Amino acid sequence: MNNSIKLLKKNRVKPNHEISQWYMFYRDIKKQVKFLIKNLKCESIMFLGDGDGISILLAMTLAKNKCTNIKKIYVFDIDERELNLYNKLAKEQNVSKYIQFVTIRYNIFDIVPSKYTNAFDWFYINPPYSSTTTPKGIGFQLWLERCIEMTKDNAKGIIVYPSNELQIEIEEIKNNLYNYVNERNFNIIKSNSITHRYYETKIRSKNLIIEKTVKTFSKYKNKKIPLDIAFSLYHNNKLPRYVIDDGSEYGKYDNFDKN
Repeated sequence: MNNSIKLLKKNRVKPNHEISQWYMFYRDIKKQVKFLIKNLKCESIMFLGDGDGISILLAMTLAKNKCTNIKKIYVFDIDERELNLYNKLAKEQNVSKYIQFVTIRYNIFDIVPSKYTNAFDWFYINPPYSSTTTPKGIGFQLWLERCIEMTKDNAKGIIVYPSNELQIEIEEIKNNLYNYVNERNFNIIKSNSITHRYYETKIRSKNLIIEKTVKTFSKYKNKKIPLDIAFSLYHNNKLPRYVIDDGSEYGKYDNFDKN
């Protein structure tokens, strides 16, 4: 896995803080990929946003081992630079020989395309922590609602959530997350002790594994996210835009599914 991480590090695009991109430390990314390999017992997993590159590192690691039960890894993201980078690495490492690795340009405020509803066994999200919204942590709610739509009945998922217990603000976000998971009728499988750290911020995070039940449903199914929520999410009263051309190598072309 070390060589794959070096490839990602060498090609990494600059984080865009306007859309809440804060990159995880590389040693923690490595721990996270190992955690996924250990816990994922499925054929398909979707990543709704993946600035850390967990998806492509998982794909490259599994392909290198030439033996995996995971057949499909899909990445949905607003940042086209990341999608282009992941596609390049997947092609160079011949990932498609073992795994169907697909990137899709998608904004969570838009309706989920019908071909992706009820399509995946697992989901993975590390969404904006939304410390300035009301209620705090609304980013988790929005990302989770879309994952409900895009996964099968009894699907499982991993939420990366803030865990700085000494910060009252972070504790409130975590409590709101747990309350919302219960409200949406998920089963909580376990909270993992792995702690992640990030560049340029003191935020820490952990993993929460949850499972859908027969009572779990999305209140935004076939609906756009209301504008008042969209405007408040990123702290700047602007709707998030696709990140296209920042002058870098990966902002100059596209080769992903726009549908």
